[in-house]
Amino acid sequence: IRSLLPPANCALIVIARERLPISELKEVHVHCLSIDSATSLLLKLAPRTARHAAEIAELCGGLPLALVVFAGMVNEQSLTSVEELLVAFKRDLNIGAVRSAFKTSFKMLTRSLRSRWTLLALFKGDFQLSAAAAAWQLDEETARICLQKLINTNLVQFDAKRERFSLHDLVRQFCEQHQDGTAARIARLHLAWFYVNISQFAGALVSKG
Repeated sequence: IRSLLPPANCALIVIARERLPISELKEVHVHCLSIDSATSLLLKLAPRTARHAAEIAELCGGLPLALVVFAGMVNEQSLTSVEELLVAFKRDLNIGAVRSAFKTSFKMLTRSLRSRWTLLALFKGDFQLSAAAAAWQLDEETARICLQKLINTNLVQFDAKRERFSLHDLVRQFCEQHQDGTAARIARLHLAWFYVNISQFAGALVSKG
């Protein structure tokens, strides 16, 4: 980070979950949302939580990511009552608010979608639809449907302007821990072949000028 420090007339913002022992930086601790703010956010994201919003906000510890994931699950699981989702969430709370939200959402996915979601942790940065389709060994239209379901539950982020997908780093850690080793090895091989093809295509374009 020190090598990235800009001249005095510029600013650099570094976001981290751990303290950084760099004297040139001024440390500002960003607190979690207050219960009132967290409740307001939850009601805005998922109005169906109205009766339990304050309790959910407290269980999530005011962590925005946990609130967003829980809200996505409530919106996606429209046939499941908020009470049932809350029970499932509480059951997983011993692993922490954010991971509990992931775990509860994870259980709500179909088995095939669980596997596909965890395989997205193979991407260390953002990725395009065709790359996800290659990792999953699916056609692009089917991959698009799967990604849409994961976006609806806020388990995958989508940058509409760049048409690229990504995982929050905490989501990626969770997915890495729940990957099937064999499936991950196979997906890596398909991804490698996918990028080899892109490289060959790019090389052909360069040779044509």
